Amino acid sequence: MPLPLNCFLIAEATVSIFPVDAEGEVDISDPVFEGKQAESIRIAESFEEIEDRPTGDRYPTFRHGAQLHAIEIGKLWELSLDDTSTPPPEITLDAGASSPARDHVLLRDQEYVLCIVWQDEERPGSWHARTYFGVFDRSREIGAESFDE
Repeated sequence: MPLPLNCFLIAEATVSIFPVDAEGEVDISDPVFEGKQAESIRIAESFEEIEDRPTGDRYPTFRHGAQLHAIEIGKLWELSLDDTSTPPPEITLDAGASSPARDHVLLRDQEYVLCIVWQDEERPGSWHARTYFGVFDRSREIGAESFDE
């Protein structure tokens, strides 16, 4: 069972997700998304706890195994605010029609690399970057929100 260790929130960041091919190489030619603005990123860290019960010992011993992360992205902005000359992509409802719009769905059982870059709010001019390897999509939830708030 994982032991909760640390959880922190990043208010705003730039995120990129790249798929990993069958040979274990990162495929940077076809990112799921690259350099997109994200808000409310929650990163929870934990360790997998392993219990050893050697023969003859009165009490079990515990050790930490792999470090685990649960990463939630609250909002991901697809719109490019600096390029107002490009019209929004056309979306059609025809099943056979191709559309320039891209749906950013992470595939099941597909491994990814996630890169997060953010600026330190307490120290202006300081940037942080984290790269997570072996990223998989656990679940998806589309919540209904009221815009009248």
